[in-house]
Amino acid sequence: TKVCLSCHKGSYTAMAEVTAKVNPNPHTSHEGEIPCTDCHKSHEPFVYGCGKAGCHTEYSSNRFK
Repeated sequence: TKVCLSCHKGSYTAMAEVTAKVNPNPHTSHEGEIPCTDCHKSHEPFVYGCGKAGCHTEYSSNRFK
């Protein structure tokens, strides 16, 4: 996460502001600050991290726009 944030907005809070209109906001997880790589993969499809736990399965295969 530290490496990711060094290029992408600098902080988890700043990333949450970028995705503020997304509901649920993936960067304000009820599980706290989760590692970026739980959802974002370099050479694999995006996975909404909470969908893996069964919480928000409706978002598990969609990229946020």
